[in-house]
Amino acid sequence: MEFDSLFWWNFWVVIQVLAVAGIVLAFALFIRWGTRKSAILESNRTTEGHGRAGAGT
Repeated sequence: MEFDSLFWWNFWVVIQVLAVAGIVLAFALFIRWGTRKSAILESNRTTEGHGRAGAGT
């Protein structure tokens, strides 16, 4: 009986650790994707700005 309760406790600990690790990983990837997207948008904005300045002169 003691082994069975210990097994279930370990099982829930593993599930909780995997859930927390998944949430942290998803959050980290979301932040990375957001910064990459903003960097891409910023680079597009600067190239458009240079293009307009070059075309205007």
